[in-house]
Amino acid sequence: MQRFRSSLRGRGKWVLLSSIALGLLIAPFAIAGDGDVMRVGDGNSAGTNETRIIGQNVSTYATRQSNNKEGDGGSATYGCRSNLGNEPCIFVNALRTALAVDFRSHGNLGGQILVYGDKANPRNNKPITTNATGVATGFNADEVDDLDASEIIAQAKPRRAVVSATAVLNTTASSGVASVARSSGLGDGTYDVNFTAPVTNCSFTATITEFENSGAAAVEAIDADTVRVRTRNGGGSDGIGATNVADKPFNLVVNC
Repeated sequence: MQRFRSSLRGRGKWVLLSSIALGLLIAPFAIAGDGDVMRVGDGNSAGTNETRIIGQNVSTYATRQSNNKEGDGGSATYGCRSNLGNEPCIFVNALRTALAVDFRSHGNLGGQILVYGDKANPRNNKPITTNATGVATGFNADEVDDLDASEIIAQAKPRRAVVSATAVLNTTASSGVASVARSSGLGDGTYDVNFTAPVTNCSFTATITEFENSGAAAVEAIDADTVRVRTRNGGGSDGIGATNVADKPFNLVVNC
């Protein structure tokens, strides 16, 4: 009996060391709980409590995430199941006057915002909103109020057509006009002025540029970028003659 006890005491330290080693081997496969050390390369669960990472008096950044793999592999990904009006997936709050975010890239594309909310009507999807009204330095817009850059430039310039009685456009005095032609099948005094950009929701003013026997000019939009002009005689030098439709030189001004 004494011999058995002595043998057990001699092996006791090895039993203790074996238990510690087994515990170390099992620990990485255990499910982390609240208050556990964060495990690298494995899942971490915090139950229903908020997991906080707070740096104390750090002069650079409290946390840093990076991936040293060359060619592919990101440094961080975030996902959430929150609905609109609730918490966003990422919330950044600069509590003093620092920049809230600073995105930098060594490539030719700085980033992208993809919005899939309304696939049937993509124009209902907004990339971003802001309460700032200052100039966004360096931003170039492809579209503003459904107009692309070329249309915005065209609408910003005054659009006018200076046309002869024979439907010849004075290109030096005109602006924003693509072409002028006699209206097909409508006889004398009727002209179609086609502009380089839509003139929908614009106003038109046509004036005959002939002092003697100057009559009336009427205008109407016949499609998104074409205005039809009809000119008439003014009743002759005494004003009592016929005011029939006739070829007359005119100016057409478009205000949008």
